Amino acid sequence: MINPVLYGIFTFLLFVFSILTIAHRDLMKASLSLAVVLFVTAFFYIAFKFEFLGWTQILLYVGGIVVLILFVIMLAREYVGKPLESGFRRTWLGGLVSALIFIFLLWVILSTEFPEIQNFSTEPVKDLPNLLLATHYVLPFEVLSLLLLAALFGGIVIARRE
Repeated sequence: MINPVLYGIFTFLLFVFSILTIAHRDLMKASLSLAVVLFVTAFFYIAFKFEFLGWTQILLYVGGIVVLILFVIMLAREYVGKPLESGFRRTWLGGLVSALIFIFLLWVILSTEFPEIQNFSTEPVKDLPNLLLATHYVLPFEVLSLLLLAALFGGIVIARRE
């Protein structure tokens, strides 16, 4: 299990960098804060023995999506180093939409009866190919691979634009 002091430190880091991600006016620094948030989330996955999910988080989100966001920011040079302008109306509207999504997700979680897991495998990494390919997880796995392919093509198109 995870050390409680280490858990507290990483929880604090997750909280601070989550706030920095949404509150920072510089896009580059906000993107780097997002990378830290995703990396700390991956640490939690790995610490709670969800190694595959943690390494997928690092490879897919930190190594793929955040790097793509940074490339887009660097290629759109007009926004690098300039603070974002946001008025009270945008902040209020974003907060309202976030609150509605939070309430909806909370309602879904509280109203759903989650089944008890039967026959939980003690070797989840060895059983992963069977889990992905022989069950209903094939579709999300393929959608994820298409997302990675689209991010790769998007990066190539953006890089070749000049």
